[in-house]
Amino acid sequence: MASIRVKFRPSTLAGKMGSIYYQVIHERKVRQLTTDYRIYPHEWDERKSGIRFPDCVDRAPAIIAMRRNIGNDVKRLGGIIRQYEEECHVFAVDEIVDEYNRQINEYRLFGYMQKLISRMYEHGRLRTAETYRSTLNSFRQFRGERDMMLDAISSELIEAYEVYLRDIQLKATDRHGIIG
Repeated sequence: MASIRVKFRPSTLAGKMGSIYYQVIHERKVRQLTTDYRIYPHEWDERKSGIRFPDCVDRAPAIIAMRRNIGNDVKRLGGIIRQYEEECHVFAVDEIVDEYNRQINEYRLFGYMQKLISRMYEHGRLRTAETYRSTLNSFRQFRGERDMMLDAISSELIEAYEVYLRDIQLKATDRHGIIG
C-alpha cells in the first residue's frame, strides 16, 4: 500500500520561507514531489503535518489557497493510487509520481488555454483565438505569471480578476484624461 505525506523543508537562510513537498512511499521506496508552495517556519504545524492558519491577516488568502491546493494535490495522488490498486496493477512509486506529473502538466490553466488557442487557429477561428490569447495574457499578468490547476479556479479568484480588470480600465481611462 502506498502512502502520501505532506512535508515542510525550511530554508537554509534564517527568517526566509521554506517549501512544501510531498513524500510518496510505496514498497519501502520514497519519492519526493516538489511544489511551488512557500511558507514561513512558524506557519508549519509539525505535529499535524500541515499549514497553520496565519497570525497575519495579509497572509490569510495565500495560506487558505495553499491549504486548499495541497488538499487537491493529495486527493489527486490518492486517486492515482486507488486507481492503480483497483486495477490490481502491480506498480512502482515512480509510476505514481509520473502519472501525477502528467496530470499536473495536463490540467494547468496556462497550458490548457494554449491548447484551446491552437485549436481555434487550426479551425480557422482567428478572432476567437485572439480573444483567448488576450484573455490568457491578461490573466497571466493578474497571476504574476504563476500558473494554477484548473480545479483551483474559484468564484473568489474570478471576482478578484474582475476587480483587477476594472482597476486597469480605470487607470487607462485616467491616463487618457477622461477622468479628472
